[in-house]
Amino acid sequence: MDDTVLPELAAEPLYVWKIVGAERGQLLVLSEDVFYSCDLAMEELDEQGNALLHDGTPPDEVLANSNKIKLKKIISVSGDEKRLTMEIRYAGLMGGASFEATLPSRELQDDIFTAFRARFGAKCTYRRKVMSAGRALVAPILAACLSLGAAYFMAYGGGLDNTHATGRNRAMKAILMKLLVAVGPAGILAIGVLCAGCCVWWGVRRYRNPPVQVNIRP
Repeated sequence: MDDTVLPELAAEPLYVWKIVGAERGQLLVLSEDVFYSCDLAMEELDEQGNALLHDGTPPDEVLANSNKIKLKKIISVSGDEKRLTMEIRYAGLMGGASFEATLPSRELQDDIFTAFRARFGAKCTYRRKVMSAGRALVAPILAACLSLGAAYFMAYGGGLDNTHATGRNRAMKAILMKLLVAVGPAGILAIGVLCAGCCVWWGVRRYRNPPVQVNIRP
């Protein structure tokens, strides 16, 4: 779908979303001119959410230590409907920056996108595009080729000739090299083929159910 200017939506004074995790949660808040994101313990999530929704406490008081993005600096709000992702690209102090999150449900994703559309107003552009099957296969094919190429290099291209680990995380690298030496070239190739097989399975899934990208620009 091409860029489309949609009818203006009625914007609420404040939008508050809670993302509940196992031990910690995330509070996302959209005011009239700022987007807030804050990682909180579960007891704080309900406490601060209620302060915003029911007590009418200003977000700057409740979320003093949160990440803040001014709406006038936002370049785009986008996400993948299948993977339930959200990315906010904005102009930062050192150039472009972004906020990314994985959302628990499609309903929450739709609610957030609708809220941003309402906040940006009628002049914002909205694009929803289903990725073509060919393009959906590019990443899995590249990953499969890299898996096989890396496995072949490690097995027969000299990757095992130097087993001395250097640089950062030397202990982990040493353990990995010992494991690779232990399984030998045939084992390394088998691991590479297994990884490539996983990439093929990933590609089949993306081909049958290609990603759907949503992009909103002010």
